Amino acid sequence: MWTCKRCQRENDDAAAFCPQCGGPRAAGRFGQAAGRREKVFRTPKGAYRVPDTGVTERKRRRGRLHALAWLAGACLAVLLPVWTAALAVLRYDDVSSALLPLLLGPEAPGWLGAVLYGLMALAAVLLSLLPGLWTMLLAGNSR
Repeated sequence: MWTCKRCQRENDDAAAFCPQCGGPRAAGRFGQAAGRREKVFRTPKGAYRVPDTGVTERKRRRGRLHALAWLAGACLAVLLPVWTAALAVLRYDDVSSALLPLLLGPEAPGWLGAVLYGLMALAAVLLSLLPGLWTMLLAGNSR
């Protein structure tokens, strides 16, 4: 039995409309109105196949500009860290004599200065790697 929303009359479950006022049976918490039920077909698990629509996926073509940008990024990613490391090694005496006394003081042991300088050089090498990686990333995202 279901109750009509308009006239509050109780009706038979088989009726899709209220015989007194003609109001339609509302789809409540037990499903759709009687007479409007549709069969639901379910496929067994693992048996679903994607239908063939005949549409093929368009291949993404990348032009010469993409290749040039990626090559420039790769060159930057290699050359900048190598150059930074070479400068750190070649200019060790100049930079360490000016920078390490400011950071550690004049009484610091020599090995501590070398370790600190090595850590700073490593940080500089890793930072110099970023422009090349960013260029390669942006070249990879271009269409």
